Formats: sequence, structure tokens, C-alpha cells
Amino acid sequence: MDNITNGATNNSMFDDVDINSMPYFKVAMTVILFAIMFGMGCAVDYLKLKENLRRPVGLIVGLLCQIILMPVAAYVIIKIFALTPAQAMALALIGVSPGGHNSNVITYLLNGDISLSVAMTTCSNILALATVPTWMLIYATIENMDEDLIIDYGSLAITLLTIAIPIGAGVYFRYKFPKRADVVPKIAAGIALVLLIIVIAVMIVVVKIPFVFSGNTILPTALLPVIGVAMAYAISWIPVLNIPQGSRTAIAIETGIQNPGVANSVLILSFGHKLEIYSNAVTLPLIYNIAQTVMMFLLIVGYRVWLCAKKDRRGISSPEEKNDSIKDDPAKTDLLDDKNLNA
Repeated sequence: MDNITNGATNNSMFDDVDINSMPYFKVAMTVILFAIMFGMGCAVDYLKLKENLRRPVGLIVGLLCQIILMPVAAYVIIKIFALTPAQAMALALIGVSPGGHNSNVITYLLNGDISLSVAMTTCSNILALATVPTWMLIYATIENMDEDLIIDYGSLAITLLTIAIPIGAGVYFRYKFPKRADVVPKIAAGIALVLLIIVIAVMIVVVKIPFVFSGNTILPTALLPVIGVAMAYAISWIPVLNIPQGSRTAIAIETGIQNPGVANSVLILSFGHKLEIYSNAVTLPLIYNIAQTVMMFLLIVGYRVWLCAKKDRRGISSPEEKNDSIKDDPAKTDLLDDKNLNA
């Protein structure tokens, strides 16, 4: 990264793209996002959340994977694939970004520990106020970057609020109305899946996917979420940590599912007026978003197919077996606990 302009290409298609356009679309997306996060909050048992905070082994391991593993993995990929300075800067920003909103939904659909997932997402976004500029300063020092990056603290704060406020409201709603709250996460998960499809459609129509899939950025960028999920799951599997299956799933998903919007915000603020640089760097957050969306879809489909095959082989007929199947599903354990308390 000796000079951030080296390797940047001027692409005329961005001359007609207003990167700050579509305000109504942004408002609509924010409202939908609030609804989804509220639904995820309704899936959180505050007692389990409290336990994760009181015995934070899983939370600490997850945050270390999020804050250290991903930035280091991004830097290794940058060096292996010899990305241009602008592309390297973009991938580095993705690596240091906090957890994304979709991670909670995917954890829920994969029967992971949603309480740990929510705790990780919230903590990683709080810590991002310090970790993002710190990591970028380290990168700038190592690579001698001569451009000052503008960290969008406002965007980080807004991201944190869009997570903390609706999730907190959802947790409180579940505490007050546990029976009514059971159906909300399922509706929210359905909305989230539809939203993923809409996001891909918008990228195809507005941003032009063929342009995104150009150059040598596809493979290195698409590898990062896969590496993040695989390595975090492997680390959380270490026997001495004694991390349960649902928590390992949450840690892996939270690590690999980043918020590329944070990286894009920094790029816009820093280079929105220099389209030759921005057009060369902005492809990576877009590719990452597509790659992690595809990965999430494959994980959900693969897991659900495996789960159906497992249930067909084992069969569930007795009440004890039904209770065992519920215990294997962290998203349903709260329902079992409510039944036991009522009994």
C-alpha cells in the first residue's frame, strides 16, 4: 500500500452512480432491520444471556476470533493474492468490521446459541469504535499508506443502535409476554431471508453484478468469510474450552458474517470524491456481501437437509424423544422450560 492510488482503475460506470442516493430505500431497510432485530431479541432468553455474560468463555473466544482472527486472516489473504493498494485497503476494512445483523438470523436458523450471538454482535459493534481505527492504523504503519482514512464513527454508532435498541426491546417483550414472543422470531427470520433476496436483486440492478465480478478480487474476498467460519469453529472446538455445540455455531457464524457496510462507509467518506479509487475498492465489500449471503444460504439448506435426514433415520415417537429433540434445538429450549415451570 505504498500509494493508495496505485492499481486504481477509472471506471466510467460509476460516473452515473450517486452513492448517497435512494434515501427512501435506506429508510425502508432501516425499518425492516429494526423489525428483524426485534424478532431476534424475542428469541433471546435473558437468563441465558446473563449466563453468557457471567461465564464469558464463549463470548471471549468469539470476540477474540472476531477482533483478531478476521483482521489477521484478511491481511494474510492480501499478501498471498497481491491485491492492489486500493483493494487491499478495502479487504482490510472488511476484516476489521464488526459483526453483521444477519449473523443473529443465521445463528437462529442453524439452532445456535442466539443469546451468545446477540451478545457477540453487540459487543463487537461497541468495540469497533476502537478496534477499527486501531487496526487500520496498524495496517497503515506496516504498509506505509499515505492516505488518511476517515473512520465513520457516526455509522458505527448508528449500527450499534440499530442492534441494541430493537434487540433490547425484543428481550423485554419476551420477558413480559413469553408465549406471544415464540412466534415472532420465526416471522423475523422469514423477513430476513426475503430481505437477502431483495438485497441481491438491488445489487444486480443498481450496481451491476458483472462489474463486481471482474478482476482478481473474487476468490480472495469470497475466501475470507469461509476461512473465518471454519477457523472460529475449529478454535471453539478445543476440548479444554468446553464450549457447547450451539455456542460453537454462534461463534463461527459471528466471526465469518461481517458488516461490509462499515467498510463501504469508510470508503465513501475517504474516497467518495475520488471515483477512480472508490470504484476500484468498492467491489470488495459488494463481493463479500454476496459471498457471505451464498455461504449462509448453503449452510442453512445443508443443515436443514441434514436435520430432516437425521430425524427420519432416528424417528421421534415418545414424549421423551420429543423433549430430547427440543433440547438439541436451542431455539426451542425456552418453550420446554416454560412447560416444565407450568407443570
